[in-house]
Amino acid sequence: MKNKLISKIVWGLIITLFVSSCSSQQDQKAPSIEQNQILYDSVVNGIHITPGAWRPLFGTEHVAWVSPSWSSEEFIWLDFPEAIFSGSDLIFLSHIDTRFPAKYNNLPKIEWQNMNDGIRFERELPNGIKFGGSVVKKDKISVELKIWIYNGSSEPFTDIKLQTCAYLNEIEEFEKNSNANKLVHTPKLGWTPLNKAQHMEDLQSNYYVGWRGGPKVADLPVIIALSEVENHLVALTWFDNTYSIIGNENHPCFHADPFFPDIKPGQKHTITGELIFFEGSVKEFEKMFAKRMKIDQ
Repeated sequence: MKNKLISKIVWGLIITLFVSSCSSQQDQKAPSIEQNQILYDSVVNGIHITPGAWRPLFGTEHVAWVSPSWSSEEFIWLDFPEAIFSGSDLIFLSHIDTRFPAKYNNLPKIEWQNMNDGIRFERELPNGIKFGGSVVKKDKISVELKIWIYNGSSEPFTDIKLQTCAYLNEIEEFEKNSNANKLVHTPKLGWTPLNKAQHMEDLQSNYYVGWRGGPKVADLPVIIALSEVENHLVALTWFDNTYSIIGNENHPCFHADPFFPDIKPGQKHTITGELIFFEGSVKEFEKMFAKRMKIDQ
């Protein structure tokens, strides 16, 4: 009898708590459209950086997803780096391409590590070369990019060129398959569509337009991709370490590809670049970039 009474009391309490919980949930009002907009903006506004993936079958890639500074749920895929060359030798490739066999295959997957406002990684190759990098929010409109290389081999590491690919296909406003919406600055024409600049005669300027070469026609170390949304653009630079600038009209990506000075055994070198999101005209961007060049030089 006593056990039955206790059982009734317990079940009574359970039912009371359940009814109370249901009624309290029913009493809560759904957020208004305005409240939802505030919540949405708090999530999607501003630059966000997170470990990403492009070709998950290949554990050698280091892809960072970077969202624009304006309201967006989409991300640029930054292949960081896509490739490292020493002369004509392809020392590292982030994926497998049968046309371009890399020196080392079956490398282990390397996880990104979290740091303040960004992520970082490091990797060691079988020949003793170590490299790594970081992708970190710098300010409201830009991301600081750093790549370092340490020569742990017994030979000098020379004629070092990298490919750093910003893949735009996953952001609808930049996804157009064209080089006409990508601009480089030339001394003769100012901001010039890439599909025109890459076929210009060599001007013996400061930066190449092409895959680790091409005509030397650019006089600013930066490439711009124009959005289909007016006054939206994204830019990539390695400042004075920029070697060549290029895009792919059949594959919506763009590159500012850097170089490293020769690195002796036991030495390490670091280069710094930026991924910049800008709201304004190309002319306004040019003024802003000129100030950044003075700061970083």
